[in-house]
Amino acid sequence: MSPEDHAQDFAAELAGNWKKFESFAWSTKRELEDPERFAIVYTRNRDSGLYAESNHAVLEGLIEKALESGELDEKNIWSESHNHWACGWVDGWVVRVYGPDGSVTKEFQWFSDNYLLPLSEYSLLSDEDYWEREYNAAIEAITQNGRNHLVDNAPEDWACKVWGWFADNNQGALESSDDQGPWPSTDEIDQALESLGLLEDEDAQ
Repeated sequence: MSPEDHAQDFAAELAGNWKKFESFAWSTKRELEDPERFAIVYTRNRDSGLYAESNHAVLEGLIEKALESGELDEKNIWSESHNHWACGWVDGWVVRVYGPDGSVTKEFQWFSDNYLLPLSEYSLLSDEDYWEREYNAAIEAITQNGRNHLVDNAPEDWACKVWGWFADNNQGALESSDDQGPWPSTDEIDQALESLGLLEDEDAQ
């Protein structure tokens, strides 16, 4: 199946999808002549994990570049943030699916090629971006759970050294079970600090 065929399938599924949302009122539709030809695709929300945050950020960067280059028209694709008392906020993109002649717009074709189709085949737009977020989350957790057990005058990159020790000796401590990033326990961090000679004497085993 060609990219154009995929876009046609996604278009048929998503055009006017906002009309099916429960408890939803879209004020923007009053400004559009044919709102039923637009789709709203949410990409992250208040409770999103690293997968959604990564994909959202990568997509946002791609769209910004495409808008700056003139590849996309901001009249046919733009970001919106919506709020609900129960679920908080959601961020996403409004895309014109069909043009006046009924054909799929170049913006929706682009959106299909760069977001919808890739995510239908693989869960991430960028492994590198996701890995960096996992790494940063691990460093934050190590810093929070280990700083009170740290020797005086520890090197500034002590948390990175602990991460490196885990990578070599206890990779399970760097696994993320809830899509919020790794969260090694205090005992695991103490073990790494001790092995690295960075654990306070009173905490050393």
